[in-house]
Amino acid sequence: MKKIILLLTIVISLLATAFNSKTYAFVTVTPKHIYYDRSTDSLYFFHAKYPPAFPGGYDEFTKFLNDNIHYPKASAQLSGKIYAEVIIEKDGTLSPIKLLQDNDNEFGKELLRVLSLSPKWTPGENEYKKEKYTDRIELILPIDFNSGKLTVTDLSKQTTQDSINNHQVFFTADSLPAFPGGERGFGFFLRNHIRYPKLAKEKNVTGRVFVQFIIEEDGGLSHMQILRDPGSGLGDETMRVLLLSPNWIPAKKKGKPVRIQYTVPTNFSLSY
Repeated sequence: MKKIILLLTIVISLLATAFNSKTYAFVTVTPKHIYYDRSTDSLYFFHAKYPPAFPGGYDEFTKFLNDNIHYPKASAQLSGKIYAEVIIEKDGTLSPIKLLQDNDNEFGKELLRVLSLSPKWTPGENEYKKEKYTDRIELILPIDFNSGKLTVTDLSKQTTQDSINNHQVFFTADSLPAFPGGERGFGFFLRNHIRYPKLAKEKNVTGRVFVQFIIEEDGGLSHMQILRDPGSGLGDETMRVLLLSPNWIPAKKKGKPVRIQYTVPTNFSLSY
């Protein structure tokens, strides 16, 4: 009996040591793409069956940006793509507003200023048992800027992208793609495969990694790119694991599988 008690004491001691060790870490993935916004003490969603819309559509949104933007002298001849992260509130207002890249450059600050002037959008809606309800929706807006002109990709319509094999890619669909086993299955997959990078542990780096990719008609993932990376290997580790992903259930339009552009935020947390 004394040997058994001693053995149990050792096991309990080892477990306590392991869970108190600063090398213990885990990755959390918020289920159902629902996030908690501490600033407003409320939830917001990353996807909507009926996405938010700017008054007059994305052509008018592009016009609004170009009518109001004032390029800093050093940025007037820049070109490229940036991603603006916004939440469309239930009343159609935009908040909070930030860029997935660096907010500190002069052009980024000017773009954020103009976005803060935006008129109200038509809010996004989800559906449950054929009943629609308004939700707070986060949008990632891809904004191209080229020699003093901005354009915004219309997220509500189909598009053909030359950079992606000249094949149609959709941003919305009648039914969204799904990981086998749903959000819970995707969470298990990530937690079972992601290994918190040693450098990120040492530096106590946490945060959300945003990865955008195409879900093909057969459910395979392609054309991955990191939109936001807290650094210290978190982005690279997310990409590595996503490349191991089994095929998803593809999105559908009119009952047929279609290619769709999808963005996944993965939240990295450390627990001591």
